[in-house]
Amino acid sequence: MNKKEFDFSNKNYNKIDKDIKKYISEYYEIFGKISIKENPTYQNTIRKLDVIENKLTKKVGLLSHLYSIENNEENTKIYNNIKKKLTKLSLYTGQSIDYFKNLEKIETESLNKQENKVLENIVKSFKLTGIDLNEKDKIKFNEISEELTKLSSRFSENLLKSTEDWYSHVTRDELEGLPENAIKEAEVEADKRNLSGCVITLKTPCYMSVTTYANNRNIRKLIYTANSEVASEHSNHGDYDNLPVILDIVNNKQKKSKLLGFNNYAELSTSQKMSGSSKNVIKFLENLLDKALPQAHKELKEISDFAKNNLNIDELKPWDLNYVINKAKENKFNVKTKDIMEHLPLKSVLNGLFKLLKKLYGINLIPVQSDNKWNSDVLSFEIFDSQFDYKGLVIMDIYARNKKKSGAWVSPFQSRFIHKEIIQHPIAFLTCNFSKGETTDKTLLNHRDVVTLFHEMGHALHHTLTEINEKNISGINGVEWDAVELPSQFHENFCFNRETLKTMSKHYLTGKEMDYSMIDSIIQSKNFCSAIGLIRQIELSLLDMKIHMEEDLSLDKLNNIKKEVFNKTSLINKTKTNSFLNSFQHIFSGGYSAGYYSYKWAEVLSADVFESFIENDVLNFENGNRFLNEILTKGGSEKAITLFKNFKGKEPNPEALTRSLGVNHE
Repeated sequence: MNKKEFDFSNKNYNKIDKDIKKYISEYYEIFGKISIKENPTYQNTIRKLDVIENKLTKKVGLLSHLYSIENNEENTKIYNNIKKKLTKLSLYTGQSIDYFKNLEKIETESLNKQENKVLENIVKSFKLTGIDLNEKDKIKFNEISEELTKLSSRFSENLLKSTEDWYSHVTRDELEGLPENAIKEAEVEADKRNLSGCVITLKTPCYMSVTTYANNRNIRKLIYTANSEVASEHSNHGDYDNLPVILDIVNNKQKKSKLLGFNNYAELSTSQKMSGSSKNVIKFLENLLDKALPQAHKELKEISDFAKNNLNIDELKPWDLNYVINKAKENKFNVKTKDIMEHLPLKSVLNGLFKLLKKLYGINLIPVQSDNKWNSDVLSFEIFDSQFDYKGLVIMDIYARNKKKSGAWVSPFQSRFIHKEIIQHPIAFLTCNFSKGETTDKTLLNHRDVVTLFHEMGHALHHTLTEINEKNISGINGVEWDAVELPSQFHENFCFNRETLKTMSKHYLTGKEMDYSMIDSIIQSKNFCSAIGLIRQIELSLLDMKIHMEEDLSLDKLNNIKKEVFNKTSLINKTKTNSFLNSFQHIFSGGYSAGYYSYKWAEVLSADVFESFIENDVLNFENGNRFLNEILTKGGSEKAITLFKNFKGKEPNPEALTRSLGVNHE
C-alpha cells in the first residue's frame, strides 16, 4: 500500500471535486468501450471497470467522510453535486443492455469462486436498476432515483442544521448529577458563545449525559423535548421540518419499487437480505414483542415503584426513563457511574481492546505517529496478523465536535483488492462522538461508550481482516444488510467479560485496575431493563417496515401507522409534539430503509455465535481463530447464512437473543 497516496490533512475540496469528476469521465469512457467489447471476459470487462471504480470510490469516500465529520457550506455544495453525478452514472451503467448482454456471455467455468460471486451479484443488481424497463419507464425510474438522492441529502442537512441551532444557557447547579467531564464540556460550549455558566446542546454526549444523570427534572424535560422535536415544525426553525421530506422519500421509493415489479419498497428491500420477505420480518419482530412485553411491564413497574419511593416521581415521563433506570441500577447493583468512568480512560480502554483482539485472533494493532490526518485528535492504527504481515489500517475520529454528524459508524474507505499481483490493503474510518478530555488518558468513557467502541471495532475488523481479493465482495462489501451487524454486535459481548474489563481498566489518577466487586456489578447489571430497551428497538423496526409497506403515504396514514405500532409497543406515552421520525436518519438517509430490523436480526446471529464461546472458554484462541476464518475474513464471498452455518453447524436460534438479554421464555 502506498501510505502517502492520500493526504488527509489537506482538505482541498476543489481538488477532490476535480479528481472525482475526472474519474467519472474516465469511467464513462472505459465503460463505453467495454460495453461493445467482442469476446467479453471477466478481465476485460469487470476487472477493467474495477480499476477505475477503485480510484473513484476512494475519492468519493474521502469527500463523503469529510462531509460527515466536518460539514460546511463548501463541502456540502460539492458533495450534493457529486451525488447527483454518481446517481446518473449508476443509472447509465446499470441500464446498459449492451454491457448486460456482455456479462451474460462471460464463460463462468473459467472463473474462480470469488469471481463467480461478483458476476452473480452484478447481474442481480441490474434487475434493481431498471434494466428490464421500457424506455418510458426508465425515464421515470431515473427521475425518481435522482429525486431520492436530493431528498436524502435534504433530510440529513435539515437534521444537522436543526440540531446545531438548538442550545440552552444553564447554570452549573442545574447540571447537578452530571459527571464532571460533561459539565466541563458544557462550560466550554458556553465559552464558545461568550456566555457564563454552561450551555447544553443536542450533541449525543451532552444529550445522553443530561437525560441520564441530571437531577433537575425540568432540565431533563427541556433537552428531551428539544431532541424529540428536532427537524420538525415544533423546533426552533420550522424551515428544517423533515416531515414533508419523509413523505416524499417514502412515496418515491414506493413508485420506484412498483416500476421494478414489487408491491412496495419493503418487499424490494428484503428481497436482497437474509430475511427474504417483509412478512418474515414482521413475524420475527412480533414474536420478539410477544416474548419481551410481559417482562417489560414488570421492569416498568419495578422502576416506577423505585422512582415513586426514592426520587419523588409519581408518574414516569419519557424524560425520566434514562435517569430512573440509571438510578435504580446504581441502587440495585451498586453500580457507580462516576467510579466506573474514572477507571475507563480512553487510552486504557484501547489498550485492553487491543489485548483482547490479540488473544482472540493473534492480531496486533500498532499506533501510527503521523500528521496525515484531517483533525489533530485523529488516531491511526496499523493491523498486523499473527505472522506480522500487514493487514490494513483503522483511522479513528473519536470525539464529538461542532459540524460533525452525531452517532457512531465505520466507513470502508479503501477495500482489499488485488490487481496485477499488487495488494491494496483495506482502510476503515471509525467514527464516534465521545466527550473529549485533555488527553486520551483523561478522556473518561462510560461503559455505554465502551460498548459502542467495541461495536464499531467489530465493523472495522470485518473490513480490514478480509482475505477476499475481489473488492466488490471483500470486507463488508457484498454482505447482506441484515447480517453486516454480526461482527459488531458479537464484539459487544466482551465488554461484559471479567478478564477483559480488568485488562481495560486503569484509574486515570491512581493507575489501579477495577476491583472485582465493581466489575461484577457491571456484569450483573447488563440486562437490567433489557426488555424495555428491546421493546424500543422493536417499535422502531416495526415503524420502519410498516411505513415502507404503505402505498401513497400521507400524513393521516403515517399517523395511523404510528398509532397502530405505539398501541402495541409504547410503555410510556409520548408527548404530543414528539417528532422522532424526523430525525430517524438510519432509515431516511442512512441506508436502513425497511432494514432497521437488521440490528435485531443480526443480534440473533451474534448471540448464537457467542454461546459457542461461552461453552468453550470465552477468551479461547481456537474459537476466536475459527470466527476469524469462518466469518471475519470471508467478506461477502458467500451468503451470510452459509458462513453462519459453517461456524455454528446449524440454523440460527432466535431464542439465543432473548437468552442473551435475560428475557424470560415462560
